[in-house]
Amino acid sequence: MIKNFFIPRTNYGRKGSALLVVLLAMVVVSLLGMTLLTVTASNFKMTGKERDNQAVYYIAEAGINDTVHKVSVQVNDLSGQVLTHKEFFDNLNAYIIKDINGTELSDFASQFGKTPKAQITVTFGEENIVREDTSKYTQWTIRYELNSKGIIGNQNSAVSSSIDISHRVDKGSGRQPAFNYLLYQGSNQNLTIPNAATVNGDVYGYNVIGDSSSSTVNGSILSLTDVDLAHGTTINGNVYANGMFNTNGDVLLRPSNGTVSGNINAKGSVTVSAGCTVKGSVFAGDNVSLLNTQSSAQGIQGDVNAGRNITRQSYPNTSTYIGGSSYAGGSINQHINADKNTNTNMGIPPRVAPSFLPQQPVPPPSLTNFTPNMDKSINVPQSSNNYVIEPGIYGDLYVGGASTIVLKSGNYVFNSIDGARWGQTIRLDLSSGVPINVYSVGDINYSANVQVLVNGTTWTSIDKLDNQTAKTLAGNVYWETHGNFHLSNEGGVQWFGAILSKGSITAESGATMIGAFATINGLLNIKTSNAIVTYARPENSEAGVSSGSNANGNEAGPNSIASVRRVNVSIPIRRK
Repeated sequence: MIKNFFIPRTNYGRKGSALLVVLLAMVVVSLLGMTLLTVTASNFKMTGKERDNQAVYYIAEAGINDTVHKVSVQVNDLSGQVLTHKEFFDNLNAYIIKDINGTELSDFASQFGKTPKAQITVTFGEENIVREDTSKYTQWTIRYELNSKGIIGNQNSAVSSSIDISHRVDKGSGRQPAFNYLLYQGSNQNLTIPNAATVNGDVYGYNVIGDSSSSTVNGSILSLTDVDLAHGTTINGNVYANGMFNTNGDVLLRPSNGTVSGNINAKGSVTVSAGCTVKGSVFAGDNVSLLNTQSSAQGIQGDVNAGRNITRQSYPNTSTYIGGSSYAGGSINQHINADKNTNTNMGIPPRVAPSFLPQQPVPPPSLTNFTPNMDKSINVPQSSNNYVIEPGIYGDLYVGGASTIVLKSGNYVFNSIDGARWGQTIRLDLSSGVPINVYSVGDINYSANVQVLVNGTTWTSIDKLDNQTAKTLAGNVYWETHGNFHLSNEGGVQWFGAILSKGSITAESGATMIGAFATINGLLNIKTSNAIVTYARPENSEAGVSSGSNANGNEAGPNSIASVRRVNVSIPIRRK
């Protein structure tokens, strides 16, 4: 008989299985921990890499934005000059090649002990030129590809963008580019800024001097040779000294209280005397000298770029003020105090050379061919009232004192005009919208107040017109003499419209002149103190008539495109 044996239960088996479970749990937790550590490390590494990738991308992007800004500043500077399309882009391209292409931007905060930088390159070519020729203007547009590589240590990222730069010349300024200036003197003699005058426009001459005090030029000065400005002269624009015809191309601001609000661009040297201020930057092919300029209210507030040395004179233990950075092909005097950088031995020419100076003289206006009719001379009796002269071809015009003559829209040809007597008035009937063009073989001598008729009923003195109306109407009036043009001082002088003189243009005391004034062989001699001379762009008169543009871009003029549209981003920033 088989007996059932009873085996008592023990806890040994249970204790063994629990140990096994604990061991398995520990293995699982260890694996999970190792996996978590691996994932965490990987994520940390990926995060760091992503951070670095983003950082170098933004550095590269900053390089593009900085380049666009620098190019835009240069474009706006060139746009105010009378240049052909080719000259404009040749100057711009020379600047890009020298001062942007291949440069490094490194003005960044350190990242984890590493200094970021952006390497810049710009590509362009003739094949990218787009030409437009309309009835009103010619325009060249060139596309530039901007490339920037951001670098931090071993990390880098490259981006690119494209910008379109346009230069437009109105056809109204093409035939007579000299009339893009308020004062244009074509002779190889000094052009003198009038004493204590207000000159509202740009000035162009062979050699420009300001030998009297307290004159203000609300525009730029362009000299083919040198610029010499006397005490108290204020230039609210740029100053250009081209140094043509084997001259130095120097700019001298004499003491004291002279001010240039824009930049000075000189082929030669620039001297800023005591008490004088340059609010913009200075670009000189030779030396830049500062004399006793010790504070932010004096000296040069922008950058200084000198082909040779930057020096100062007097007060050996004091500093001379420069608000921006200083760059010199030679040396920088130890007492030059620049708020930013000082860099020497930059080579000749300097970091920013005055290569954007106009390369060719602006040609003088062309004279009109005409023949007077000596059988039809006019003698206006003294005290004549509203003596009407119809458009036509005449001989000599004599106007008696206290007389009022009326000129209508159309063309007039005279052998000479003699009206330099007291109490005279010229009335210009512009009510039809057609310009008035007056031509004289000989001299034009006159002393007159000028009135205009624009609504068919009321004659209005030009000093009673608002500024814009006066300039618009003056753009429809043109006077041309193959002799000299003289405005006498009888009762004060007013003049209205553009003047072209083969000889000189002379204005006596009390002058108020609105228009554009050009000489070919003579002087611009505005002898009056406190004269007010204001630019009015010739629009419809003969001074503004264009012979049209051509495919070679030979038409010259300032860039007529608004500054906000001269540089357009055609392709946004993108990774390469």
